[in-house]
Amino acid sequence: MATLWRVRPEPAVLWRCWDGEFVAYCAASGHTHHLAGLAAEVFEQLMAGSSDCNALCEGIAAGFDQDSMEKLREAVPQVLANLVKAEIIEPAQA
Repeated sequence: MATLWRVRPEPAVLWRCWDGEFVAYCAASGHTHHLAGLAAEVFEQLMAGSSDCNALCEGIAAGFDQDSMEKLREAVPQVLANLVKAEIIEPAQA
C-alpha cells in the first residue's frame, strides 16, 4: 500500500501563501522554508488532504504530455523526501 502524506497540523507547521508561493515555518526546528514551483504545488495539494505520490502526480499533471508526466513521477518523490526532511509533512495516520 502506498504511503499517504499530510501537512503536519498547526502549530507544528504554520504557513502563508503569496502569489502561488508558500512560506512554511516548522515549529520543531525553528526553520522557515520558501516553497515555490513543484514543492508549492505538492504542498498545496497536501493542504487539501492526505494523498499518496501517485495521486499527487495525477493532480499536478493535468494537461501534461507523457514525457512531462514521467519527469513529474521522478521529481515528486524527491520533493516529498525534502518536505519530510524539513519536517513540513509526515505520513498520515491510517
